[in-house]
Order: sequence, then C-alpha cells, then structure tokens
Amino acid sequence: MPIFKSVKRAIKHGYDVSYLPKKLRNNKTFMEQFHPPVRIQKIVRPKLEDYPDAFSAALDFIDRGYEEEAEEVIKSNPEILHMKDDEGRLLSHIAAMRARTGTLDVIHKYAPETIYMEDKYGNVPAHLVHMCFNGHPEYTMEWFAKNTPEIIFAQNKDRRSVINAWTREDTNSPYQTAYKYINGAKEKLEEIKKIEEEKRLQAEKAEQERIKLAEQKRLAEIKEEKKKQRIEKANKNKQEIAEIAEMLLSTPQSLPEKLFDNSNENNKKLDKALDEVRKQLSEGYNSIRSQPSEAKKYVKQCQTKINRISRIITSKKTNTANSIKQNDSTLDNIIRAI
Repeated sequence: MPIFKSVKRAIKHGYDVSYLPKKLRNNKTFMEQFHPPVRIQKIVRPKLEDYPDAFSAALDFIDRGYEEEAEEVIKSNPEILHMKDDEGRLLSHIAAMRARTGTLDVIHKYAPETIYMEDKYGNVPAHLVHMCFNGHPEYTMEWFAKNTPEIIFAQNKDRRSVINAWTREDTNSPYQTAYKYINGAKEKLEEIKKIEEEKRLQAEKAEQERIKLAEQKRLAEIKEEKKKQRIEKANKNKQEIAEIAEMLLSTPQSLPEKLFDNSNENNKKLDKALDEVRKQLSEGYNSIRSQPSEAKKYVKQCQTKINRISRIITSKKTNTANSIKQNDSTLDNIIRAI
C-alpha cells in the first residue's frame, strides 16, 4: 500500500477516504497534510446488490463509512430505520458508535424518533458514543448537543445517564472535553425553554386578545339587539297609538278595556293617542280656517267627537279620578287648539 502525505493526494490517485469522518474531510488543514503520513488502501465501493437486504447493506455502509451509499439506501427504504440487529440496535445506534454525523442527519430527518429509541440494554444512541473506535467521538457529542440536547439526561437499564457515559474515564470518551458538549447541550435546553416560554406567553396574550375581542363583539351584538328591540317596540307603540287615535275619532266605544287598567304604560298610550287626535283635528281646522262657515261647522263636529270621547273615557276610567281629570284637561286643550 502506498503512503500519502495528504488526503488530496490519495483522492487524486483514486483511493477511497470515505471511512474518515465527514467533519475531518471538510477540514482544510487535515485535507492538506496527514500527521503523520499514512498508508491508504485502495477500496472498491460496495453496492446494494452485494447484500441480502437493505438493512444489512445500510449497517455495513455505516460501519465502513460509506455515508453517501447509506443515505441513498435509507432514502429509498425508510422502513429500515426501525429495524434492529441482534443487540436491539437501530441504524441510529450504529451511526452514533461510528461517529457518522452525516448519517445521523439523514436519520434525524426521516425518523427523528429513532434517535431516542433504546437497544436491549436500554441505551439510546447517545450512550454509545464512547464506543467510537475512530478516535473522534467528540463530533458525535457535538451533534447530539446541538440537535437533541435533552437526550443527555436519558438513562439505560443500569440507570446510567448519557452524561455518565460521556464522562467516564475508563472509556474511549474524551471525558475531559465532554463537559464542553454537556454544558453546550444544557445551554441549548435553556435556550429552547426560553423560546418555548416566549411562545407560551405570546399564545396566552393572543388568547386573551381573542377573548377580549370576542367579549367586545358579544357586547356590541347585545347592544345592537337591544337597540333593535327598542326600535321595534317604539314602532309597535307608535302603531298602537295611531290605531287608538283612529278608534278615538271613529268608534271610541270599541276601545279595549285593558287600555283603562290605570297602568302607567297604558296611561301614556292614551295620552299620546289624545295628542295625536289633537294634532289631526288641528290640522283639519287649519286647512279650512279661511272658510268661516266651513270652519264653524268643523268645530261643532269636533266638539261632538270630543264630547263622545270624554264620555267614553269618563265611563271606563272609574278607578282613578286624577286620570279622568287629566284626560279631561287634554280634551279641553284640543278644543282650545281648534
């Protein structure tokens, strides 16, 4: 196997370096020069047809670092994201163990719930970061701290949290720098909590505003309804008063008995009806006052009508003398008006 001083030289000669973590491959300094120069073996990239099923292919692709091939298999067969191996591990567990952050991005996009699922030991994918054998588990820690910060508090069947797994000194985990990502995850959680609190307050404010507007609308509708009822009642009273005035002039004896029950409402109706009678008689008189003979004749007719109205009212309103006197004075005013 040849020895290369940089990744670029290896790629130039047709060698496969996809086994390297994506973050390293994006590191310009690392790509320019290996420390120290390393031997790179030319590898033939596998194909899906070489495996019995898509799940086996994806497992091997992730294990060997073929993230692009793994992404293609996952996109075309998303159901494999919920399949488990003999240890109860999903593709998300394998990706975390191998520091395949690119694959974790794809899994998080198509099946985010699998990032929180457990294997048969109760481990979520973040528990297995310390098993990363390529020497760069901190990249996976950073991925979990950024994308799923709440997972650091997850516990397995031994009641060991992700924080405990990341900070154990007897593992491959960079425990001395792990606290950086743990603190970063906690800060992210605080930020998420703050955003959620702001959203909650905004939602409460919006709900209060909605309730306020609804109450204003309800009060406006009630006010409008009352106004409508008042107008309808006024029109009805006006129509009743016009009918009573017509009856006073034509057939006062047919006035309904309830009109003389001495209630304030009916007294007002009767008074207004008499005012309407005065108005009509006055208008009739004014129209013929230029003709003395006709005017004199009209006045006599009016006196006859008023006397008849007075007798009817006096006979029916026997309960309250004051009301009779008041109505009599109204009739006198009618005579004076004409």
